[in-house]
Amino acid sequence: MVDNDNDQIKANLKPRKRQRAVELLYQLEITGKTLDSICSLAEPPVKAKQKELVRNVWEKREALDQLIQAASFEWRLERMGYVERSILRLALYEINYDATPIPLAIDAAVELAKLFSGEEAGKFVNGVLGRVVREINE
Repeated sequence: MVDNDNDQIKANLKPRKRQRAVELLYQLEITGKTLDSICSLAEPPVKAKQKELVRNVWEKREALDQLIQAASFEWRLERMGYVERSILRLALYEINYDATPIPLAIDAAVELAKLFSGEEAGKFVNGVLGRVVREINE
């Protein structure tokens, strides 16, 4: 019974980890500050695994942005909202570097987009990620 409780707790933590990662990625882009600087001011404190995830996504952002740009025909990267761009980067990092199952990463990204930016953002994120995945599978 304890194992099931622990599994449930771990399952519930992943969405919060993603949400916090998007918040931190957004702050990195908006402020131009370092991750360490942002984390030093964060409340509640940023956990080591959250910080590691954000650092990894941020370090891979150029490669991730190329995937996003190639899949978003009508939208230049600069025209996308900071939040949507952060969500797309996180999802593509999870798919390409973190071995997260594709449907799970896409579903989580769509839900984050809806949470932060509304229904239309969810559709946009779903469309871009769907195109990236199709291109990867071809």
